[in-house]
Amino acid sequence: YGMSMCTLDNGNTIAVLVEQSGEAYKAGIRNGTVITGWNGRDIKEATAEVECIYPDLAFAVKENEDFFRPLFLAGKGGETVSVEFVDEDGNKNEAVLNAKGSYKDRLDTAIYRFSTQDRMRLDNFECKMLTDTCGYMRVSEEFFNFVQDAISMVTGKYPSLVKHLDKELGKLKNEGMETLVIDIRNNVGGVDDISSAVVSMFTDETFFAHGIGVYEDGIYKVNENHYVHGNGKYQDIEVVVLVNYECCSAGDNMAYNFAKLDNATIMGITVSSGVDQNMGGLCMMPDSNFSLRYPTGLVLAKEGYPLIDTDVTRTSNIELDVRIPFDYNAAMHIFGGGAEDYELRYAVEYLEKEE
Repeated sequence: YGMSMCTLDNGNTIAVLVEQSGEAYKAGIRNGTVITGWNGRDIKEATAEVECIYPDLAFAVKENEDFFRPLFLAGKGGETVSVEFVDEDGNKNEAVLNAKGSYKDRLDTAIYRFSTQDRMRLDNFECKMLTDTCGYMRVSEEFFNFVQDAISMVTGKYPSLVKHLDKELGKLKNEGMETLVIDIRNNVGGVDDISSAVVSMFTDETFFAHGIGVYEDGIYKVNENHYVHGNGKYQDIEVVVLVNYECCSAGDNMAYNFAKLDNATIMGITVSSGVDQNMGGLCMMPDSNFSLRYPTGLVLAKEGYPLIDTDVTRTSNIELDVRIPFDYNAAMHIFGGGAEDYELRYAVEYLEKEE
């Protein structure tokens, strides 16, 4: 129908990605127009019933799916859809929009822009200075060296990675780093012991990180305990850990353990993915485009239950310390394709205020 939608923190659902030659624009809908009804129903009711089904996108955490429901609703309807909205003069209007082609390309654009993938240009574990005092480290996955990765999974320690991180962070500190943003948005996961190695640089404590176990006879059993072995090298650095809905697996694990540190703040518009299992199994479905992946080693808490994964309530087990506001300006910037990284700018400004 020539538009997409998102819901702001204040509860208003607004139009975004409005195409100037599309049906919505012709009816008077612009980027930022408040949408109040969809096909004769209140927008909140219509949005609540939408299921978000999309390749390689899954929502273990309900609040993350809730965020995406209006994006998907904007493509739901028949040959026509009735839309109620508030125009620029504050008047309530209703328009019947005709369907024009597939919504998929617009949905692809909406998801891509919100994920900010085009703004993350550093390689894994690459570092740079953002300001005179604020550093930045990108962690896109928990893989470093194939052989050493495998060894760390057995020993629970990763001295070569710690040495590498010390070298990179040391350069930033010599350049004046007093605060640091660790960006794990869209983190695809990997080896949990790499997560522990990263966290170890910012604490002088040693604490339980995760267990590896099995599920037998109706109970979980922890067979191995793994720890964060804090070396305290950068414990004086104030850290913001940026997460989003696509930060999963060992990325989730990193956020979970950083959340235990007094000098770390978990921050994002959405919480992280809410999964942390060793996905080693793959079942190909015959005569189908689908495959099934499953855990081959369970990641457990010390008490013997899944460490991060959600239960039937689909509630995140990793809370945000600071939720980045998703207001009108944020939506216009993110879905408008602004070159600047809105979330990263907010994190830097937060750290500067903390100083």
